[in-house]
Amino acid sequence: MKLTITARHCDLSAEEKTFIEERVNGLLRFYSRIIEAHVTVVEEKHRHRAEIKVNINNNVFFSEAESPNLRQSVEQVIQRLQRQIKRHKDRFRRRTVNKEELVSMGREASLP
Repeated sequence: MKLTITARHCDLSAEEKTFIEERVNGLLRFYSRIIEAHVTVVEEKHRHRAEIKVNINNNVFFSEAESPNLRQSVEQVIQRLQRQIKRHKDRFRRRTVNKEELVSMGREASLP
């Protein structure tokens, strides 16, 4: 997975970068076919906003969160993306199962 981290109006320490990398790499547990992830961290006045855009095959998942703490905003974004990825994976599984059931039902109906 290709990971890009961008910081606007702030400088990220090495600890913060490794924290973000670990959390984003944790998404691979839910779906191993993640191609690219782009993380943007923006500091505005007294709040931090984190945005993550994830590319999976032809699908793009996006989430953003804002809080006074950088770690909190990253955690919130990761949780939202986990829900989106799980929902996508469940939909994909349901579609393939339904197609297989229809094919097997068609074979049974065509037998004399």
